[in-house]
Amino acid sequence: MNTLNYRDAVVKALEDSMRDEPRLIIIGQNLSSHAFKQLAETYGAERVRDSSISESAMVGMAAGAAMKGLKVVVMIAYADIASVCHMAIVQSAAKLHYLTNGRLNCPVVIRMPIARFRGHGPEGNEVAASWFYNVPDLNIAMPGSADEAYWNFCEALQRKTPTLFLEDRAIHARAGVVSGSNPGGKARITRSGDRLTIIAAGRTAALAGDAADELAKEGGRGRIEVISLGFIKPLDRETIFKAAIKTGRAHRAG
Repeated sequence: MNTLNYRDAVVKALEDSMRDEPRLIIIGQNLSSHAFKQLAETYGAERVRDSSISESAMVGMAAGAAMKGLKVVVMIAYADIASVCHMAIVQSAAKLHYLTNGRLNCPVVIRMPIARFRGHGPEGNEVAASWFYNVPDLNIAMPGSADEAYWNFCEALQRKTPTLFLEDRAIHARAGVVSGSNPGGKARITRSGDRLTIIAAGRTAALAGDAADELAKEGGRGRIEVISLGFIKPLDRETIFKAAIKTGRAHRAG
């Protein structure tokens, strides 16, 4: 496929998904003036819905739309704001499948940039994954490359339960090849090695890959294996265990 940066890979995944899935809608603020302007012009206000500044209402609307058979992407400006819609995410979206004994699904993707946000001080720099990790039926994606960003997003839209899609701003501009291979939500071995396994997600997966490449230049080729998790929940334990057994050493980055 194409060489895209991380941010554009997410937009591409959304474009392709909206083209192929007529039930997919987007809810967010000022969507017609940002990266999704073209989608707003193509699909109109019925499928690209500008919302008032109420994240709780956005997630609540998404859960309700999911009950009616739609698929929804909710755009939240940055992860810190998830604190104001925590109840809607946990009690409405995440528990819908369980409360209805599987009769209703909630294929909702809540997209949130995470980590350093220049100029926002302490109110725009949260990662937020730990806030939600123990919530049943809530998936969490934290891709570490453009390829993972594309395929994790497509995968999230196929799940019956909601997904928090966490994008690290530090790698938004990082470019990579988006392949034609869908890992189906599994972790990826991005560098192969035999001495040490590094397990990482998001920006730390990208940094671990860079470190492995630098060591290879210094004569350590094949020594460090890097696993990029993609989805940190549910966790692909099988890939992690196999790699750790292979190298005999494992380290969690981040």
